[in-house]
Amino acid sequence: MNKIFDKIKQSFKDANIKHQITNLLMMINGATLLIHIFIFIISVYFGITPLAIYNIFSVCTLLFCIFIIKRNYISGYYYILAAEMIIHSFIVALTLSDSMGFFLYFIILIPASFICFFLSGKEHAIRYGVINSVIIFIFYIIVNTMIHKLGDFRMDPLSENAAITIYLFNSLFVFLLLTVLFAAISGFVFLYLQNIDSFTTALGKQANTDALTGLNNRRGLDEVMESKINLANNTNINFSILMCDIDHFKDVNDTYGHDNGDIVLKEIADILRNTTRPGDYLCRWGGEEFIIVLQNADKKGAVLVAQRIKAMVAMHEFKLSNATITKTITIGVCSYKPGMTMQDMYSLADQRMYEGKQSGRNKIVYE
Repeated sequence: MNKIFDKIKQSFKDANIKHQITNLLMMINGATLLIHIFIFIISVYFGITPLAIYNIFSVCTLLFCIFIIKRNYISGYYYILAAEMIIHSFIVALTLSDSMGFFLYFIILIPASFICFFLSGKEHAIRYGVINSVIIFIFYIIVNTMIHKLGDFRMDPLSENAAITIYLFNSLFVFLLLTVLFAAISGFVFLYLQNIDSFTTALGKQANTDALTGLNNRRGLDEVMESKINLANNTNINFSILMCDIDHFKDVNDTYGHDNGDIVLKEIADILRNTTRPGDYLCRWGGEEFIIVLQNADKKGAVLVAQRIKAMVAMHEFKLSNATITKTITIGVCSYKPGMTMQDMYSLADQRMYEGKQSGRNKIVYE
């Protein structure tokens, strides 16, 4: 699971995604900057001096945040924005009223914290987000308690129409910000699922692939064989397997070294790919042995494929680091017959291949 999270974090380092994240934060910061400019104008118009002075500070802070965002210091941006919102709500409630909607901004801080901690690459983003939500709630209680104790400092209330206008404006702005934040969360969840899907697919492919030859390994072979047997029993579509073994392969390793032996194995794998159909299943059985599952192939068709493989291997020149050699291959053929199990087929193909080895190699044995 950690590999999946590492893969997702890596995807956020992609230049295009980082650019999208920066644009999102710039948009949120720009909208917040506009609201503070608007509040500054209202404060000056109604003569609310403390609020007007604080909004000058808020505007300067948000301008500084542009620099923070460009430096990709996401968690730092969140802390600055959260502190500004909490102080701003306190001053507005203290000087005017706590019913004008400024406390709604506390709600925004909760989803924003989860997003920022996740994007900043913190190992326990959810834990940080939950802790932060509890801290926000504590601040909310503290600020409300202080406001009610210091209520005598409030200025003359604004007109009812002005108060309603400011409340509706704050409600609309909070609604829009929440929409943007949850749209961003949906986008990140989609990206998260995409990464999991692609990464698990890659893991599955890696787990079923032989690292040296690029052919399938034995992990998925039994499942393929089971499927072919069921298909043959239900539809009478036959299939066959070829058990292939490179003749005197040990001599290559002993004479030229294992690196050159690997060259032979990889080139044999290429020959098998080039002499079979796309729907056939090629598997490295182990060492210098390979199994090929031939779809829709009876004994006659399987022998023809085996003859083609045998001829191509014999004609091929293996260019090693210090020599050019030729090799041959011995193949045991087994075609499915009703009642056979996959183990029956493996054993029979292996037995026939062994017979070919005993009788001189470079042989195809099918009965």
